Amino acid sequence: MSENVPPDWKKSSDYTSEQEAKEASLDRWAWAFLARNSRFQKELTEAIKEAAPTDDGQRGPIGWNQTAVGKVLIKWGVDWPTLPEWRKSGTVDSPAIFKKHPVHAESVKLEGRRFRFMPESESRVVLEFDLAAPLAPQLARAKKILSASKTHNKEKLPADNRKQVAMYPLYLRVLDAKAANATNAKMAEVFSLERPSGVTDQAIRNWLDAAEALANGNYKLIAKLSN
Repeated sequence: MSENVPPDWKKSSDYTSEQEAKEASLDRWAWAFLARNSRFQKELTEAIKEAAPTDDGQRGPIGWNQTAVGKVLIKWGVDWPTLPEWRKSGTVDSPAIFKKHPVHAESVKLEGRRFRFMPESESRVVLEFDLAAPLAPQLARAKKILSASKTHNKEKLPADNRKQVAMYPLYLRVLDAKAANATNAKMAEVFSLERPSGVTDQAIRNWLDAAEALANGNYKLIAKLSN
């Protein structure tokens, strides 16, 4: 997942190991897929050309969203960019931090009334309790609100947040292979060398479908999952 040196899709060593994949933040994975979106690449390239000589798109949290680069990043779901020195120090491992949850509280209808809840992520919410009032009825209502809010959240997310991570390096490789104009047959040939049971053309197509879905928008779902 190098930021500067294009990896060679034919070499698994150019991508993260299984252990590195588990340790990488979900923001880093989201960025890896977004960076392979051709429309994003084009818009970012154009924004960099329009930027002032002193604007490198890496201002950090102050003023970055007013730059040409910043406006492109916001459009594609970035909450704020990180600085190279932050990544070098190990404070963060991703060039960008993505939006994690809605800005405004949501509500569910329960027993003829509407109750608000504040999403922290796609799978976590915050509820408010009145400590000056009896707790038992509040806890009973909270249980109903949580059940209703779970039904309310109909957006389907990828399977368990860490179960899919092991596949992400492979998905990045097939995206890079396609960008290099490699055929499905060539991909199957290369990947079969790493898998004793071989790789079918259908498997390549399945991997490409999943990888392209992540690059074309589902990277946002990766970032919204809790680490």
